Amino acid sequence: AEATLARMNVPLLQVSGLCDRQSFANNLLFQDQGKTASGSPYYAVAGYYIYRDPSCDGKKDTASRWILSVTAPNSNRHSDLDDDGECSKEAHTTAGNTDGPPMGTHTWQMRCDEDSDELSGRDVTLRMVPQGEKYSLLRGLGWEHPPGGGWWDLRKWWYIGNTVAIPRLDIPSLN
Repeated sequence: AEATLARMNVPLLQVSGLCDRQSFANNLLFQDQGKTASGSPYYAVAGYYIYRDPSCDGKKDTASRWILSVTAPNSNRHSDLDDDGECSKEAHTTAGNTDGPPMGTHTWQMRCDEDSDELSGRDVTLRMVPQGEKYSLLRGLGWEHPPGGGWWDLRKWWYIGNTVAIPRLDIPSLN
């Protein structure tokens, strides 16, 4: 166990500032999953993904964007990584570059109102958390804040004590 703890030194990507509609992803610690075909890194945790799509609809004149999505990107594609031919209303920003997501605070567009598909600009902060792997095991996951307010509830099919997997260390998810 001590040898594994000593190897848990990889920083993880944390996102915060999302509106209630995306509250479950607030403060999650995203693990680096490798690179997409365009050479940009992508990250994942608990069914959420952060990735750069050079052209979300596959057209040459569409600006690239970093996307927070519940759909895994097709890392073998060079553009339109969700393979739907259109730009979705997932949380996204045009800040950042091919080397990595926009660290610090930037405006992201997202749907915040439960009764509307209109996009709202929110200041979202991305930062690297040192010792993130250790922290992710201690923190656990599965809680979400109901969009209408109220107390925190367990996400459907998640339970107290859930932790994320750390594949590079062969640590499975506990649920």
